[in-house]
Amino acid sequence: MKFRVYLTTVVFLAFFSQLKAQVLITTTLPDTITYWTKTNTVGLDINQVAFVNWSVGGNNSVAGLAKGAFIRKYTKGNLNWNNELILKYGLNSQEGREMRKTDDQIQMNSTFGYRTDTISNWYYSSKFTFNTQFANGYAYPNTDIEISAPFAPAYIFLGVGTEYIRKDLGLTAYFSPLTEKTTLVLNQMLADKGAFGVDGAIYDSESNKLRDGKSRVLKLVYL
Repeated sequence: MKFRVYLTTVVFLAFFSQLKAQVLITTTLPDTITYWTKTNTVGLDINQVAFVNWSVGGNNSVAGLAKGAFIRKYTKGNLNWNNELILKYGLNSQEGREMRKTDDQIQMNSTFGYRTDTISNWYYSSKFTFNTQFANGYAYPNTDIEISAPFAPAYIFLGVGTEYIRKDLGLTAYFSPLTEKTTLVLNQMLADKGAFGVDGAIYDSESNKLRDGKSRVLKLVYL
């Protein structure tokens, strides 16, 4: 098992001081099944700014970003299957205001390819992508009503096409003439508002809800 840790700290003191730290952990896991390649990368970025006798003005702040990328690749004969999970979550705390979210991402990608012979660089491929977030989002400074939430939205892409792979050049190109996009809004308040393209709720003249907003919209995209 390979285990690497990077730690960088920079401190600058003049009329203000700034502290920035980054921790990055990368591991490559051995597997008795040689067709699999597994890579895990985990990182933590920390940034602190403190103003001391700084006449121009400014606010002290602390920010952090946790991130991870987990890759699983399967290659055997004419089969090529790539899977990737990307996670990010960041917060910022600034003097005189509430803590705010700066980054929020959950993304899964999976591409399956098959070629007819071992010479060709072209694969018949299908691709799956899923995107959503960990926590509610707000239109700061208003934190009373969320404008997004976990699985609100969530985007699902499913496409079929062809993929060109040149491992010697580190080149991968994917072409999809047909892609299905599904948008999920599993927060009824946001669905009732018609957020992110779903059909909103229907109300009568007295603002009584006659029908809930829909939680899903599906689209087909052709090239």
